Amino acid sequence: MAQASFNTPPGLLIEQIKPEGKMAQRHTDILWRKYFSDPSQWWDNRCIKSCSTSPDFKHKTTQESLWIGGKNNSSWARKELSKRGILISSITYEEP
Repeated sequence: MAQASFNTPPGLLIEQIKPEGKMAQRHTDILWRKYFSDPSQWWDNRCIKSCSTSPDFKHKTTQESLWIGGKNNSSWARKELSKRGILISSITYEEP
């Protein structure tokens, strides 16, 4: 089985492994810190979302996604969004 993983394209394994629980919240915190440090590196998809499961922000290079009402958002991220005038829905989105 280990041999099969060597034949897998590099990005494929990363996309299949999704952090859960506290690891998911830490990962989301890191992404929000990246967003707040340089929002110009992220696509703002809020105006063009076709459904609520689509991300609000998507990184232009890494394709990592963020949801304003994401279930893994910490209180500091919600406060920072509020300070920046970004509306936060009381509904949490189901992140895929």
